[in-house]
Amino acid sequence: PDLVQAHGNARMLVFASPAQAIDWATQAQALAARQQWPLVLAGHYGLVHMTALGAIGPPVAALGALAEACLPGAVTVSESLAAALHLRSGADFRAELVGEALGQRLFALVPNEAQ
Repeated sequence: PDLVQAHGNARMLVFASPAQAIDWATQAQALAARQQWPLVLAGHYGLVHMTALGAIGPPVAALGALAEACLPGAVTVSESLAAALHLRSGADFRAELVGEALGQRLFALVPNEAQ
């Protein structure tokens, strides 16, 4: 991550690209599943302002609110992140609609089955 920042009782990680964020999140989710850790991973996509205090801006607030509605044990992302990831060619997962929170559709990232 380019930045790790406290966000309430959680940690927010900032990455330079959606692909880097999802690569990290899917590895963390797999490790948590093996260790049976109760990990909740939320992902959102947007431009933040970097200050001496860390990242600020509407995407930071949106991520905090979306995290409250995330599914335990899954990588749950906002529609904006799912759309950005869809543009990435060769993705080894698909986004499945799982609900809505605060006017944002939420998607769980599900690994594609080996062909």
